[in-house]
Amino acid sequence: MATTLKIMSLNLRVDNTGDGINSFTNRFHRVVEILEQEKPDLVVAFVHWGSEFNDTISPTQEKICTLMKNKGVDAIIGTHPHYVQSIGFDPETGMLIAYSLGDLYGGEKKDTAVSGARA
Repeated sequence: MATTLKIMSLNLRVDNTGDGINSFTNRFHRVVEILEQEKPDLVVAFVHWGSEFNDTISPTQEKICTLMKNKGVDAIIGTHPHYVQSIGFDPETGMLIAYSLGDLYGGEKKDTAVSGARA
């Protein structure tokens, strides 16, 4: 008997214009409806969020993290700030959160973008 692991990845962008978090929340809830139908074994969210050239986690990122945790997302991999932001693990839910992985290649314009690590 074969075992199948069903993984869903979510590629989500947080819009910092207009209603930002409300727009994201509405789109995310539509995705959750699909997740509930598909019943994947693992859900990984790739999120484009945070402020460029900033290693501080924003209140919006924290709200979205809580929303995703409450809806059963297993891991969040964040991008956008160009800096490495904190990486953590919630032992209660088993959720991995990497707020921002930084840059693979630092072709950005801001001189201070060398803060943190680069791959």
